[in-house]
Amino acid sequence: MNFNRYDKNRISSILVLVLILEFFALPMLHADKLPQTSVTRTPDKNVDFSNIFSPAEQLEHILKVQGNSPEMIEAKSYSDWLMLISSIYTEMGPEAKDVFTFYTALIAVRDFATAIPDAITSVPIFFNLMADCTNVAIMTFALISQTRIGVFLQNIVRGYNHATRNAAGFLEGLNSVKFLEYMYPPEFWNNPRVQQKGMQAYWYWVTKKPVPMNQTLARYQGIARTVGIGFIFLSFVLDSIEASTSENTKAGRYFSYKNVKNGIYALVELGMIAFMFTPPPFGQIAGICCLCWSVFTVCSELAAPQFQRWTKAYKNSFWYLYEKDASFKSFHDSRKALKSEEKSAAQLLTQKRFANALSEQHPTNEEEQKLFEKGKKILESIEQQESLSAYYAQINYSLADFRPEFLRELWKRKASYLAWKPSKEELEAAEKRGIFDSAIQFMNPVKWLESLLDSNSNRKNELFFTPEMLTLIKPVFFNPDYALSKKYLSYIMGKGIKNNPLYELIKLRIEQEPFNYIYLLDIPTSSWDDDIAKQSIYADTFIVGSKELLYIYNLLKGANEQITNSLKDHDLKIQSISVRFIPAYTRIIESLELLLSSFNESKDKTISIQLESRLVNNGIIKSSSLNVDRNAKYTPEYILKHYSAGLKKTLIMLATTLGTFANDVISLDIAIKKNLDMAELLNKFLEDKKNGFLEFSNKVKNEKISAFLKNGDYLDIEGKTFANWVADVYPPYEETSKYLTLIETEVRNYHDAASVSNTSSRKGLIFDYSIKDPDEVFDELCKLIEKTKQLYLNYYEIKDEVGMEFEFPPSDTEMMDKFFPDESKGFKLMFGKDGRKPLDLKKLIK
Repeated sequence: MNFNRYDKNRISSILVLVLILEFFALPMLHADKLPQTSVTRTPDKNVDFSNIFSPAEQLEHILKVQGNSPEMIEAKSYSDWLMLISSIYTEMGPEAKDVFTFYTALIAVRDFATAIPDAITSVPIFFNLMADCTNVAIMTFALISQTRIGVFLQNIVRGYNHATRNAAGFLEGLNSVKFLEYMYPPEFWNNPRVQQKGMQAYWYWVTKKPVPMNQTLARYQGIARTVGIGFIFLSFVLDSIEASTSENTKAGRYFSYKNVKNGIYALVELGMIAFMFTPPPFGQIAGICCLCWSVFTVCSELAAPQFQRWTKAYKNSFWYLYEKDASFKSFHDSRKALKSEEKSAAQLLTQKRFANALSEQHPTNEEEQKLFEKGKKILESIEQQESLSAYYAQINYSLADFRPEFLRELWKRKASYLAWKPSKEELEAAEKRGIFDSAIQFMNPVKWLESLLDSNSNRKNELFFTPEMLTLIKPVFFNPDYALSKKYLSYIMGKGIKNNPLYELIKLRIEQEPFNYIYLLDIPTSSWDDDIAKQSIYADTFIVGSKELLYIYNLLKGANEQITNSLKDHDLKIQSISVRFIPAYTRIIESLELLLSSFNESKDKTISIQLESRLVNNGIIKSSSLNVDRNAKYTPEYILKHYSAGLKKTLIMLATTLGTFANDVISLDIAIKKNLDMAELLNKFLEDKKNGFLEFSNKVKNEKISAFLKNGDYLDIEGKTFANWVADVYPPYEETSKYLTLIETEVRNYHDAASVSNTSSRKGLIFDYSIKDPDEVFDELCKLIEKTKQLYLNYYEIKDEVGMEFEFPPSDTEMMDKFFPDESKGFKLMFGKDGRKPLDLKKLIK
C-alpha cells in the first residue's frame, strides 16, 4: 500500500496583480464594497447627505471601473485576457529561466534586425519566423509588428532487504507488534491450517456465533482484522480515485507510471479482499503479487530520483566547472567587476533587462518580498549559464584533439560523477536544516539506500577526477555545451556569416540556453543552412511554449474556481434581492402609501389597527400601546409630525438602498457579458495554440531535431526509456499534448460556467431549479424606485402641515437625479438578457 498522496519594477508588478485581482474579484461584487445603506428605525437624527453615496454616483464609479459602453467593456475584456495570460510569468521560477531569456533574446535580435538595411534578405525571413512563433510562444505577438503578426539493481534490492530486516528486528520487541500481526485481511474462508485466524474464524467473531474453541479470536485480534480490512479497502478506494482523477488520466495518458502503479495496487487490493472467500491458492497468489509489485515499485522509485539526478547532472555544466576549474570560479565570482567589452552579449542583455530592474525594487511587504526573492533566484540561474558562455568565449581549447565518441564518454562520466554528489541546492538546504530535521534525515532508510547506490562507480569517478587528470583533459571538455558553443562559432566564422538575425538569435540563445540546441552537435555542419537554423529556432520556441502551457493550465484551474464561486455569488445576490429585499421594501412603500392616503382622507381620524400593525412591523413607527393613548392621539397627523425626521430619512434610504441594489444588478449584467467574452477569448487561445503546435510539428522535419522534440533523444542519450517512464519524464511533444488536453478541459469548463451564468436554469443535486434573470430583477427595482420617487414628491407637498424638513426640493433636479435616477439618465442595464453575447473576434476594437 502506498500512502504518499499527494520586470520591470515593483510598481508594474503590483499593477499586474491589481488588474488580475480586479478581473477575478468579479465586477458584480464591486457594488458590495460601496457604502451600504439600509432603512433605519431611528427617527431622531437628520440625514447627513455628505456621507451618502447616491445611486447615480455609485453607477458612475462602477462604469469608470468596468467601462461605460459596450465597446469599452469588450476592449476591457481583451485587456483582462492579456493580464490573465501574462500573469503566468509571476508564477515562474528558475526552472523556467529559458522562457524569460527567450523573450529578451527575441527583443534584442528584433531591434538588431530593424536597424539592418532592408536589402538584406535574411531580415524578412527573421520577421516571418517571429510571426510563426506567435502561434506557440504566448507573448511573442508583442514583439512583432501588427502587420505580421542498470550490480545497480542488485544493490537496490540488497539495500532494501537489509533495511527492512533491521526494521523488523527493531520492531520485534515492541508490544504493538502483537496487534500489527493481525492488521491484514484474514486468510481464505476454509483452510484447516489457519482455522484460528482465517476468514471463517473472523466471520464467527464478527457475527458473535458460538464456534469451536480452536476458531475463537481474541478481541484485539478481531479488531486488528477489522482495521486491516479497513486499511486495505481504504487503500483500494484511494488508489482507484487517484488513478481515475489524475492529470495524466484527464490528459489521456492512461499508462503513465503513477497510473499503472495505482491501478495495479487497486486491483491487487480488491483481490486480497475477494480472495478471503476462496480456497487456495488464490489468496497466496494475491499476496505474492502484492509483495512482488511492492518490491518492484519501491525499487523503481528508488531508481527514478537517481535517474533524474543523472539527467540534471549531465546538463549541470556550471556546478561542475565551478568545483573543478579554479579559473572559472574566479571568473564567475568577479563577474560584476567585468567591463562592458569583457561581457558576452547575453550578459549585457541580462544586466539591462533583469539585473538593473531587480536592483530598483524595494519590497515593502511579505508578498513583494517573495516576488523579489524569486526574481533573485531567476537572475542567479541566468547569470550562471551566461558566465559559462562568456568563459567559453575567452578560452581557445581545440576540440579537434578528441574524437566525438571520447567526448561523449566524458560527458557521461561527468553526469555519473555529479549524480551522487550533493547539488548546490542540497548543500544550501543542509546548511539551513535544524537539529530535528537533520536527525530525521539521518534515520531515513531511503537516505541509507541512496548512499549505497553505485558505490563502486562513485569511487571510480572520484579517482578519475584528479588534478592530474584535469591537466590532461581540461574541465571544459566534460561539458557538452562547450562543444556546442565552439562548433557553432567555428561554423559562422568559417562561413563568414555576419548581420544575419537568424544566426545571431541562435548564437544568443546558445549563450543563454544551450541545451535547447544540443541536437546541433548531432548534425554535421555540412548540412547546416537557413532551413536548419529556422528549425532549431522552432524547436527552441516549442520548448518554451510547452513550459508556458503548464502555468496556463494551473492558471485556468484557478480561473474556473473563481468563476464557479462567482456563479454562486451571482445566484445568492439575485436570490437575496428578489426573494428577501424586494418584498420587504415593497411592504414599506405600501405602508407609507397607506399612511399618506389616510392623512389625505382624514388627518384627525385614528388609524386602523391593521395599518398600525403594518407601520410597526415595517419599522416606520413604534407600537401605540407603549407610549400614547391610541384612541385619542394615534392619528395620521400625529404620526407624521411625531415621526417626521424618521420618515424623511426612510424615504432617502429607500431610494439609496434600492438604487444600490439596482447598481449591483447592473454589475451582474456586465460581469455575465465579460464572462462570455473571456470564454470566447480562451476558446480562441486554445484553438490557436493547438493549431500552432501542430504546424510546428510539420515545420520541424530534420530527423535529429524531431527526435529531440518527440522522443527526448539527443547525442547518444535515449529518451522514452523505462527510467524516463518511472521518473515521469516525457519529451516536449508529449508534455505539450498533455497540457493542451488539460487546458482544453479547463476552457470547456469555463465556457460552460459562463454560459450557465447567462441563463436562469440551474442544476441541483436532486432537482433542477430556476432563478430570476437580472433583467427581471432590475425592472422590479426600477418600479420600486419610481414609487419611492412619487412618495417623496407626495410627502413633500404636505411637509408644512406636518413639519417635515427635506434637504432638497423636487425642483432641485440635480439632487433628484442623483437619488432617483432613471433610464433617461443612463440608469439601465448595458446589455440585458437579449444583448449578452460574446464579443466578435473578427471585429476590430477601435
